[in-house]
Amino acid sequence: MNGHTSYVHSIAYGRIDGRPALVSAGGDPTVRVWDLDRGVPVGGSLTIPADYVYSVAFASLDGRPVAVTGDNEGKTYAVRVWDLRTGRAIGGDMKGHTGLVQAVATGMLRGGPIAVSGSDDKTARVWDLRTGKRIGRAMRGHLFGVTELALGTVEGRPVLLTGNGGIDPVRVWDLSRARLSGEVLGGARLSAFTCGRLGGRAVAIVAGFDHSVRIWDLARRAQVGGPLRGHTSTVTAIAYGELDGRPIAITGGLDLTVRVWDLLAQRPIGGPRRGHHDVITSVAFGVVRGEPVALSASNDHSVRVWDLRAG
Repeated sequence: MNGHTSYVHSIAYGRIDGRPALVSAGGDPTVRVWDLDRGVPVGGSLTIPADYVYSVAFASLDGRPVAVTGDNEGKTYAVRVWDLRTGRAIGGDMKGHTGLVQAVATGMLRGGPIAVSGSDDKTARVWDLRTGKRIGRAMRGHLFGVTELALGTVEGRPVLLTGNGGIDPVRVWDLSRARLSGEVLGGARLSAFTCGRLGGRAVAIVAGFDHSVRIWDLARRAQVGGPLRGHTSTVTAIAYGELDGRPIAITGGLDLTVRVWDLLAQRPIGGPRRGHHDVITSVAFGVVRGEPVALSASNDHSVRVWDLRAG
């Protein structure tokens, strides 16, 4: 799917009025919405008043499908919410960061919808999506900017993983208290990560500069099994999903391939998916016409959809 005129930096999967949809964002700076059943854009692009859109996340706000973006406009660093039916901004900009907003994620906290943001100011912040107000204090501890986020649940408690492309170790936070939770995760050379479940356990699926993918038990802070290998360069993007009830990971990397992994069997599913002509920046899991798919975005300005069964 082509339409962006610059790098596509981030994608997110969701549903709009019951139909599978993808939102994509990057250096145009625009957010585009795609009808995945038909592979066509929905409406016009959302032009963001920013120099670059670094991250986009999908959410439902009181029944409305919305996109949450992290961006910068000169020296103004904002988290913004967009109504995907109308293309209009909802509420005011959520401001407080003093550096580029490089990552956003969405979830629930105490029964309400939230956004979490990571910034070059070395902090992560939590926002109430209904009011636009910050929840709690900023989470501090990284020596460098927070460029990666993932939300999960460990033993019933919401957690947040933060990192910055391997410069600092990945940190795990108790989201309810905005406190660092135990040890950092797995060393300092982790390039991408996400949260998922494996056999009822909360796990982090982490990718490294050593081209590997590893599984970490978040409660025990221990690695599960050995490294998964196949990529021939740094893994730059990772997502969690399920295929026929089995947990899988989708990865993309500097080797320009998308790969799929069976996390229980700890082996690849099929061979590498090739087609992008530049670095893969973001991947996601989705369902189109009842079939599971992998979604990928790249610096080649494109978004691609991959049939997980056929490869």
